[in-house]
Amino acid sequence: MASLTLHLFGPMEIVVDGEPLPRMRSRKAKWLLALLALREGQLVGREWVASVLWPDADKAIALANMRPVVSEIRRALGEQSFRIQTPDRKTILLDLQDAEVDVVAFDAAMRAGRFEEAVAVYRGALLEDCPEEWVPQERKAREQACLHALHALGQNDLRAGEFSGAIAHFQRAVLLAPYQDSPRRDLMDAFAQSGDLNAALQAYREFAQALRSETGGSPDEKTTDLYVRLRSEPAARGQARSGSGVKAAGYLPHPLTALVGRDDERLD
Repeated sequence: MASLTLHLFGPMEIVVDGEPLPRMRSRKAKWLLALLALREGQLVGREWVASVLWPDADKAIALANMRPVVSEIRRALGEQSFRIQTPDRKTILLDLQDAEVDVVAFDAAMRAGRFEEAVAVYRGALLEDCPEEWVPQERKAREQACLHALHALGQNDLRAGEFSGAIAHFQRAVLLAPYQDSPRRDLMDAFAQSGDLNAALQAYREFAQALRSETGGSPDEKTTDLYVRLRSEPAARGQARSGSGVKAAGYLPHPLTALVGRDDERLD
């Protein structure tokens, strides 16, 4: 068991020597620990940390605010307090040697292309319970990385004819990004390739309804074109049977173009 475990996906959890960390008086202490963990053990400037955590404060005041917070973290960590290191008055780091940090493991798996490992680690939005201004950018980056991994895994399953696996990956992507077009197209295509055309069409209808209800929008042109094409499949098969006397083949997959959706949908 690791002497320090940090779960940053979902609500933040801190475990020290097998026990949950006692609640710290200042919530800034929790977010400072998270911010340092995201730097993966790298030395960072104290002024930078202070400016991130107290963006509206004067530099001197922000640094003054930071000092008691660092002390509070050390007290809470107990025998693991050595992990908060300040080599000089200008820098600080969180020593992660032999520690377990889910987001660090996720980032490493993504860099190495170990997508199964990455999606297994991703258990929810990064720092789900943190309202700090610096968090959304970090959160979005991990969300997009997870979507990229799920897309790649689903496509690998489709190529191998593992339709149930592909559908499961794309369904998870849809839950992660319910108003983005690309994951929905992936799911529609996987259902269609598996032979469940009704499920493919229903996935589009549910998407269109959700967009109307929640955003006032509608599926993009590529998603709608895919729906129209899939909806025409039963008629095409009927024409083939009546016109030629030859049994028509089942649904033939149409390769999708590169992932495109709304402006924030880039997965690479």
